Amino acid sequence: MTSEDLLDAALDGDDGIVREALRQTPNLARESIHVAAAVADADAAAALLLAEPSRANLRGGRRDWPPLLYVCCSRFRRADATSVANRVRIARALVAQGADVNANGFEAGYTSPNVTQMFDDHEWRAIEGAAGRVASPELVQLLIDAGADLSQTQQALSRAVQGGDGRVLQALLAAAPHPWWQVRWALKACVVLDRLDMVRPILDATRGDSPTQVGSDRALFEAIRLKRGLEWIELLLGDDSTPESTMPTRQAAYRLAQHYGHRAAADVLRRRGVADAVESTSYSRIAERVIAAASDDDGEVGLTPDTAAALFERAADAVVAGDLDTLRQLLDEHPHLARARSPRPHRATLLIYCGANGVEEFRQRTPPNAAAIAELLLTRGADANAACRLYGGGSTTMGLLTTSIHPREAGVDGDLIRVLARFGVALSPRDLDHAIDSGAARAAAAIAAAGVPIETLFAAAGLDRLDVMADLVSRGADVNARWTPWSSTALHAAAAMDRAAAARFLLEHGADRSLENIWGATPAGAARYFGHAGIAALIDTFPA
Repeated sequence: MTSEDLLDAALDGDDGIVREALRQTPNLARESIHVAAAVADADAAAALLLAEPSRANLRGGRRDWPPLLYVCCSRFRRADATSVANRVRIARALVAQGADVNANGFEAGYTSPNVTQMFDDHEWRAIEGAAGRVASPELVQLLIDAGADLSQTQQALSRAVQGGDGRVLQALLAAAPHPWWQVRWALKACVVLDRLDMVRPILDATRGDSPTQVGSDRALFEAIRLKRGLEWIELLLGDDSTPESTMPTRQAAYRLAQHYGHRAAADVLRRRGVADAVESTSYSRIAERVIAAASDDDGEVGLTPDTAAALFERAADAVVAGDLDTLRQLLDEHPHLARARSPRPHRATLLIYCGANGVEEFRQRTPPNAAAIAELLLTRGADANAACRLYGGGSTTMGLLTTSIHPREAGVDGDLIRVLARFGVALSPRDLDHAIDSGAARAAAAIAAAGVPIETLFAAAGLDRLDVMADLVSRGADVNARWTPWSSTALHAAAAMDRAAAARFLLEHGADRSLENIWGATPAGAARYFGHAGIAALIDTFPA
């Protein structure tokens, strides 16, 4: 067996194969730092590092990973205490020789980390493997102390839930940025894995955070779908201290409880103030999208799964390349493609690829004729409101489009939105907020022009509507209120959209320029990120 084969077997957890390979070729671990790391041979690793310290960051194996990733992500003897102790030993030696604790590595065959934000084996960092596969609090703390940056990870907290060690979970929560977007997905992971014991420490650590930023909405929806017991429902609903912010989530949860027949959950929600007649809100629309995304398309009649998958892949390539002629020919020959779903885990439709956000990384791009591509698909019967499983489920073309950099940089985001609007896309104030928070001026203008009302200080600031801003402030609107899932303020909106007059108005009325959003950006920082140096200087120099 080659060292590459052995590394693959160790990462897959094929202990019998690894043991037999080491018996037949005992020198493999003594000759390869990657094998020594994967099989937790601390003595061999120490000798190799002593002979050549630069091996600490040497990449190798079919995955082209550095040794620290093999130490932390290998499944070989991961439940054995001696093996875990050896992994800590090796990691400490690697760190001492300058190993990059934030180095990443990809898995072959996986295409996107954005399907569930929980357990997609797409991209790994050492601390994610340490939390989920080794589940060692000592190893996790070692990496944190060595500078592991949790903000660079995608699934560290969810991996800790998967690993099942409460001490690992606590160590990550103590070191985490605050607020931390991964909380929402870790809570959902608890539901999926039926780990009620791990929900409480997460909720306790985030009790003071806004539920709109790190709330339990996705977890609550999943608990209802899986028909978890009432203890789950009550815990995820939380207390009634902020009913104005949690009621939209409860409305969506009530709709899901009705759909999935979870009568006990529906009863609890009614006791919590949700009426049988619930008006349509952005959150209730999310509920409908979650339901729709769970529905699979059976594919074109008469095609084998392999043939259907190959056809979809050809069509997806045509969409992202802007190859209108090929796409039209495929739709002529196979009309079902307009509504078909990808065989990949995200289950996106072809129209969703126009959003260029979260699907396969090599397909996250926007051609200059994206609006024409979208119009062709919609004319042939594509559903403008179809949802997929990206980002935990319920993601639509509109939602992905307004938060993606690619349509904006291609200059076609506004055109795409106008096409979608003509074909009946469900637009909401939430879409407007997302466009503003993403600095997408054309998209925001198109959404407003389609009739979405400007009802909040955030939206008014992003669109430079000083009249609306003045009216809202006169009626007591909080200039420092948080908006969007990224915890941005109205001043962030003005900064992202380069609205100097709106920024000046907000600063004159007490806007706090030091507040950071969930990505750690102040309003001036957001302005610089979007290339608006002038408004960044205005915010920085405005008299206190």
